[in-house]
Amino acid sequence: MISKLTLTNFLSFKTKNEVSFKIDNKDEPTYFDVDITNNVRLNKILCVIGAGGSGKTHLLKALTFLTDFITNSSPEQNPNLIRSEAHMTQQDKPTELQLEFYVGDILYRYELKLFKQLVVREALYKKTSRQFSYVFIRENESEQINFQSKKIHLSRALIDSLPKNISLIGYTRTFKASPFQDIINLFNNVFHNLSPIGELTDTEAKFAPVIEYYYNNPKDLVKLNEIISKLDLGLNEVKIEKDESNIKSPYKAYGIHQTDNGAMKLDFKYESHGTKLIMILLHKLLPALESGGLVVYNDLDNNVHPLLVEYIISLIKCSSTNQNKSQLIFSVFHPDIIAHLSQHQVAITVPDDCYRVDEIKGLRKDANIYQKYMTGALGGVPNI
Repeated sequence: MISKLTLTNFLSFKTKNEVSFKIDNKDEPTYFDVDITNNVRLNKILCVIGAGGSGKTHLLKALTFLTDFITNSSPEQNPNLIRSEAHMTQQDKPTELQLEFYVGDILYRYELKLFKQLVVREALYKKTSRQFSYVFIRENESEQINFQSKKIHLSRALIDSLPKNISLIGYTRTFKASPFQDIINLFNNVFHNLSPIGELTDTEAKFAPVIEYYYNNPKDLVKLNEIISKLDLGLNEVKIEKDESNIKSPYKAYGIHQTDNGAMKLDFKYESHGTKLIMILLHKLLPALESGGLVVYNDLDNNVHPLLVEYIISLIKCSSTNQNKSQLIFSVFHPDIIAHLSQHQVAITVPDDCYRVDEIKGLRKDANIYQKYMTGALGGVPNI
């Protein structure tokens, strides 16, 4: 599970910022909490809200960049393909990212310092008692690679041959037995709707792989239909068929509608935009619920009714649907949903800054954060 993200000089965040999933033990327990150890509780959910252009998407992208960088690193990677971008005024300075996370009840800290074509420093730490001790530290200085490690055995030849633009952890994915397999498994179970340049906005372009996903994962198709029947979206069932003769687009989705004349099968291209977006969202959420993974979702409320957003969030909240302690971090434009969340479950972005509502000094624990936000008392609203 994710515990804390720290970012410096990443996209619109010029200075050091952090967002934490950790909950103060003084806060009242909620159904969105997970007990990791006797004295550590984490949020299963974090809502990011702010005005347009305040950095909501960039905050989420820092998290997805880190996980994608580890899981997608390979020796064949083009030296120009590190998908990181420094702040526009500090292109000559490195981006620095840190991620604290739990594998079981063990806390790790991953650190990354890099330019677009070079990993300057990569390190992994493990908390052994009150302090962190390093698992490995890798530093690239001109032609020399400085490398230190504890309890992992990697040959010097392998370290020297490691391309300077990829992750060491990701590189070991090709091994028969990676010393970081538990960490790789964790990051492989991060599901998001962001591309390197932002959110994938073309619904039709996104929908083709979604149809294929449901065809190849019939268990999730069953769950999708169960949810659709509860949401009363105007259709009874989604069916997906494969046409072997159609090489370009072999997968076809149909909506089954009940009419006075019986069931009617309708090509999904005639279904509503909102129904398609629900299917797209659930094809990220359902596998995360199954694996205990993390969902990072930009603009969760985009063309989705507020009550449907509440329902989606309830799937994370309820232990019956979220038995594996999955987490969800998402951004929204409309503040309705924060009326149902606690202060430590809401983060606000303003240009070059991010903070949780419970970090605001002078704010009462019982304050109505929806009303406070709408009046501008919490920040993160357009200056109109």
